[in-house]
Parts: sequence; C-alpha cells; structure tokens
Amino acid sequence: MTITENRKKKFTLTSRWFIIIVCTLLLGANVGLGVIIMQTTQESMLSQMHVRMIDIAEVAAASVDGNVFDSITEEDFLNNSENYTSVNNCLSNYQTINEVVYIYAIREIGGDYIFVVDPDTESQSELFHEEVVYTDALHNAYEDGMPSVDKEASEDRWGRFYSAFSPVYDVDHNIVGVIGVDYSADWYDKQIYYSNVSYMVLSAFSLLIGGLIVFLITVKVRKRLKVLYQETTSLATDLESLTEEIRMSSDETAEEAEIGSKGPSTGETIEALDRKVSSMRSELRKYIEHVHAQAYTDTMTGVGNKTAYMETVDALNKRIKDGSAVFSVVLFDINGLKVINDNYGHECGDMILTDAAFVIQQVFDKKQVFRIGGDEFVAVLETDKQEEIKELIAVLDEKVQEFNKTDREYKTALSFSCGYDIFDPLSDKEFRVVFKRADEAMYRNKEKYYSQKSRKYRKAENGVSD
Repeated sequence: MTITENRKKKFTLTSRWFIIIVCTLLLGANVGLGVIIMQTTQESMLSQMHVRMIDIAEVAAASVDGNVFDSITEEDFLNNSENYTSVNNCLSNYQTINEVVYIYAIREIGGDYIFVVDPDTESQSELFHEEVVYTDALHNAYEDGMPSVDKEASEDRWGRFYSAFSPVYDVDHNIVGVIGVDYSADWYDKQIYYSNVSYMVLSAFSLLIGGLIVFLITVKVRKRLKVLYQETTSLATDLESLTEEIRMSSDETAEEAEIGSKGPSTGETIEALDRKVSSMRSELRKYIEHVHAQAYTDTMTGVGNKTAYMETVDALNKRIKDGSAVFSVVLFDINGLKVINDNYGHECGDMILTDAAFVIQQVFDKKQVFRIGGDEFVAVLETDKQEEIKELIAVLDEKVQEFNKTDREYKTALSFSCGYDIFDPLSDKEFRVVFKRADEAMYRNKEKYYSQKSRKYRKAENGVSD
C-alpha cells in the first residue's frame, strides 16, 4: 500500500469515527437532559397540583357556614333540607368552576370520619354511612386545623386520588368538619405521559437537527482535510522520487505527513465538542433554576408558595429534634379581603394581595415570607428576640401607612391582622405548636380590629367623632 492510499484510508476512518463519537455524545446528552427535565417537570406538576388543591379546599371551607354544616343529619340528606342544600350547592359551585374530580364534606361521627355532603354522589343516604379513607392530610386538617395535602395517592372504591383537606370552623372557631378535594391520579399520570411524549418528540427533532449540524460540520472539516490531503500527496510524490537516496528521511517525512493529515480533525473535534457540551450544561442549569423558581414561588405575589413553606417546616422540625432550632413565626392576614372581592371584584383583590406581599417584603426578607392561603402570609424568622419581632411589626405598620398614602388603582386601604409567637425549646416539640399559638394571636388581633371598626361605624352613625 502506497503512502497516498494509506493516508486516504486513515482520512476515511477518522471521518467515520468523528461522526460516530459526536452522534453518540449528542444522543447521550439528549437522553440525560430528557430524564432530568421529565423528572423535574413531574415534580413541578405535582407541586402545583397540590398547591391548587389546597387553595380550592381552603376557599371552599371558608365559604361553608360551619354552624349549618355541623347541624346536617342523615334526615337532611333524605329530605333535601335547606341546610343540606345550601352546603351542597356551595360545594357544587366550586366543583363546576375548578373542574375538580371530587369535592366533598367530611365530619367525625362516632369516632369515624364519614362523608356528609358530596355533590357527585347520587345515593346520599348510602354515602352518609360510608367511612372515609384515613390519611395524614385528613388528620392534619381535622385534628390540627392545618390545611394539608397527601403526597401519595390513596385508593377507594371510586379509584386512585390525590387528596387535600381544609378545616371548617363554626362561629366559636371550633373545627366541625373538613372539606376534601380530590384530583384523579389517573388524570395526573396521563398528563405526565403526554408531557413525556411531547418531550420525546421534541428530543427526536432536536437530535435530527443535531445530526444535520454534525453532518455540515463534518463536510466542512472534510473540505479542510482535503486541502491538507492534496498538499501531503504532492509532498509524498516528491519524497518518493528521492527514496533511493534518502530512504530513512522519506519514511520519516511520510510518517509525519500521515500524522499531519489526521491531526487537525482530532483537535478541532475535541474543541467543538467541548464548546457544545459546555453550552448544553449552561442551558440545562438555567432551565433547572427556572423550573425550581416556578415550583417554589407563588406566581401572583412573588413570595414563597405552600410547597416552599412545607419544606421550611420540615427542615425546622428536624432542627427541633436535634436541638438546634431557633425561630419565631409571624402571621399576616389581610383584613376584609372577602368584602373587597365581593364589592370591587377579584381583580382588585388580586392587586391588594400583590401590594400586600410588596409591603411585607419591605420589612421581612423575601426568603422568609410565604403565602400559605388565600389572604394569609407567614414569615419564619431566625430569631427568638421578642423586641426584635415587635420592632419589625411596628415598622410594617409604618410601611402600611406610607403605602396607603400613595396613589393606587383602588381606593380601599390596606391593613393586616398580625400575630406572632416564639419557639420554646423546653416545651415545643413540633413547628405546628408554635404556628398554632401565632395563629391564635393573629385571630385575636383580627377580632380587635373588627371590634374597633364596628365602634367607629356606630359612632359615625350617631354623629360622634373620635
């Protein structure tokens, strides 16, 4: 085999290996990226579904009259009484608006948790005696008053569902039952399937485009190598004419020519692949950061959402167990948001929610603030100093007053009912204990606010000014 034929053979093998290696790398990168994106998307969809379920359950529970709900009996089912009809119609409206699979009311009777109202069930008399599948989320809602969602799907005779529960209170603020919201696990699996199929189609298209790019790069490299090949061929011809006089020199030069013919392709291939892999890593990092932000941020207000809050609670419970926890809980509830929504519309209510979050973040670190309900925010502070907390709340009051003096698209004044409490390492075994005390303090503050507002209203009617 001549030097020219040998170079041509090496040139062809180098091109083939170049294509195989690059295509393999692209395929591996697409597969790896696909696994990460599909897993992240699945977790994000589940988190968003959980947040939506809790929001629906909380709003529906707040709309139900606890005293009426507590009075419903089996006879009310059979006679379709006014009390039963009012609760049933309320739940039915939320089911129609939000397109959930099931929304229902549960009460504890005789030590068992049973269905009381379910707009989707035809045989109410049979349902009244049926026991509900008991889950941790149901326990948290009924026993602890904490709206909660099951992380795993549960199964009953209607199918597999993800469930969320929120407590219903009577006029004395006692828990008289819970509202449950179910999403079909089969529906969720189908959404994940469609998402995965969509990504695989896009991945195949991306791989096709990538293959085309590799082909074009290969063609360009081959053109460059062809020039080198022609030059080395000319050089080889000259060397062959001198073979008899300088055999060793011609052999060494030929070997150098062969090395030179394949050197550039290898170097350029490694450099191009290095740039491409770095670019893909950068894009993947940006996408993961974006998905993470979407999964842990309340889209309306920009503060942490319920998912971020629950992770913070879990972390604090672990620190409580190992004795390293130092924190306090501050609750904020917007006064009169339901009235604002009813009188001025939900668009105005949404603006107030956004402005409320803005004002809170002027005083409290954004990373410590979470929206945990329709109009309820919580700040988890890394301090056990009562004076420091009081000072922050005082500053918040000042910021609210300053904000209410600014020009806005609505005339309603912004105001909060606040409550706080500090973790006591000697008596508190769980985060929820501190949260409950802060919640009770917030409700006392809210009662005081409405009591003062009522006195001002009566004085105004009587022509008396403060």
